[in-house]
Parts: sequence; structure tokens; C-alpha cells
Amino acid sequence: MNPVKKFFIKLGVVYLVICAVLIGLFGSPDLSGSYMSEYKKDHEHYIGIIKSEEYKAYRERPVLVETDEAFEDRLAYVDEYEAREDFQKARKSADRYVLGFEFLNALTVIAIIARFAPKPLSELLDKKIEDIRTHMDVAEEKRETAGARKSKAKARMDGLEGEKKCLEDEGEKSRTRILAAIEEETVEDLKMLDEEMEGHKQEELHRAALKLRRELLAASMDTLMEECKATVNPEREARLFDEFIVELEKRG
Repeated sequence: MNPVKKFFIKLGVVYLVICAVLIGLFGSPDLSGSYMSEYKKDHEHYIGIIKSEEYKAYRERPVLVETDEAFEDRLAYVDEYEAREDFQKARKSADRYVLGFEFLNALTVIAIIARFAPKPLSELLDKKIEDIRTHMDVAEEKRETAGARKSKAKARMDGLEGEKKCLEDEGEKSRTRILAAIEEETVEDLKMLDEEMEGHKQEELHRAALKLRRELLAASMDTLMEECKATVNPEREARLFDEFIVELEKRG
């Protein structure tokens, strides 16, 4: 028998056997007959709602669809129907049936490719493996580069911390020097101000003394003139003049 024909006969037999097993395990791809006999009317109403264009548009873009009270009731019915325990069990069984046959079909296709195209399949797998390795190498290189950049950035951060501390120390020293210089200049200014104030004080005292002397001299002259006018006596005038001269010498 032709090897190709023999292969397909064996594959067909295996496929039919597995199909029988799947049907025996999961039944029909549709909901079970017992479920449909009990909930046929509810299920037909449910199918009519979910297959309507309005419902499909709502599921795709619920924000853009305007709903009325009747449509809100239909949406609530769909949510309530899908939440039923019996419906979930029936749909889970149907989903398993579909998944089992999809898996069987995939295995059948792989078996055919492996039988008649092993070299292209091998090359395809080798290429996929090579691409995966290339992506892994690129990812590893990027990871190493990122690690190096991270280490470099950390070193720079550590250096910045050290520079920051040095700058803070220098700033503290500069601030101390500036404060000391300001304090020294302030002391000198205060000392000069005290000296200037003392000089002004002595000058004011000297001016006050001179002013007082002038006032005393004027008062003495006035007194003397009055006495001279009262007693015009040459001898007394000479004596008063001598007393005035003596008084001036004592005061000044």
C-alpha cells in the first residue's frame, strides 16, 4: 500500500476514535437536550437579544448607544440569564467540547506537517529558536548595559554626595570667616564711633566752657561798669580794675 495512503488511513482512524471519545465525554457542541427541553423558551429569547444589532452595538461601544427602558430590561434579562447556574454548567460543557476539537484539529495539522514537511518544519523551529536566542542575547546585553549605567549613575550620585558635603563644609567655613570679618569691622566701627563721640563731647565741653567764660566776662564787665558809674573815684577805679585783673587770672 502506498505509504501516504497508509498514513492518512491511520490518521483518519485515530481522528475518528478521538472524536468519539470527545463526543462521549462532552456531548454536543450545543446546549444539552435536557437543558433545552426545560429552558427552550428562555434560551430562544436570550439568543434573540444577543444576536440583535442593537445589542451588538451596545457591547462594542456601550457609551455611544442610547438606551431606553425596554432595552434596559433586555440587558437585565441577559445578565440574569447568564448568571443562572444551569446555564453556566451547560455552556461550560459546550465550551469543553469546542476546545477539545480545536486541540484535536491542531494535533492533526501538526502530524501532517511533521510527516510531509519535516525539513521546512525543522528549519522553521530552528529559526524560531535562533530568534529566541537572539532576543535573549539582546535582552541580556541591554540588562548588562542597564546595570553598568545604573552602577555609573550610583557612583555619580555618591560623588555628588561627597561634593555636596565638601561644598557644605566650605560654605560653613566661608560663612564663619565672613561673620568673623563682619564682627571685627563692627567692633572697629564702634570703637571709631566711640572715639568720634568722645571727641565731639570734648569739643562741646570746650565750646561750653568758652561760652561760659564769655558770659562771665560780660557779666563782670557789666557789673564793673555799673560800679564805676556809681562811684567815679580814680582810686576806687584803679583798685577795682586790679581786682578784676586778679579775678580773671584766677578763672582762667
